Parts: sequence; C-alpha cells; structure tokens
Amino acid sequence: MTDVTCNDGRTNVTPLCLSPGLTVPPHSHPGLETTPQPLKGKDMLPVGGGKEVTLVPGEVLFIDGANFFNPRNPFHEDFEMLDSLKER
Repeated sequence: MTDVTCNDGRTNVTPLCLSPGLTVPPHSHPGLETTPQPLKGKDMLPVGGGKEVTLVPGEVLFIDGANFFNPRNPFHEDFEMLDSLKER
C-alpha cells in the first residue's frame, strides 16, 4: 500500500496496516473527522468510557478527530484499512 491514496486538499485517505499485536499510539486529528474503513482482518478501537468496538470489513465508523484514539490488533491476522480524514 502507498503512503497516501488520495489527497484532494480537503480529504486525505491513508492506508493503515497493523500486524498482529501492534497498536497505534494514542493520537487525535483536531479539526478533522476520521472515517476508518476496514478492508481485511479485525481491529479493536477504543470509543470512550472504557468501551471498544471491533472494526471489521464492511463496517464504517465516524469519529470526531478531536477525540484521542488508538487502533490495536490483538488478533492473529493482519489488519488493513483506509482512514479518511476530512476537514470539518
């Protein structure tokens, strides 16, 4: 996968690949809305209040970029997704 799939000046679509056991450090995207679009495998994503959702292909989640989040792959298969960052 390439570093940036699409960037039209307002929306940036970036691939994210996580091998089993990897976690993205907590981060935020202030001023943006992020939309993870899983393509392969499964991933866990904290959504606040101590809860997590499982991201799987075919599901789309909308996240306020001001919130901190950190996808993690506790599963035994690779995880791949496209992450769309759009200006609010």
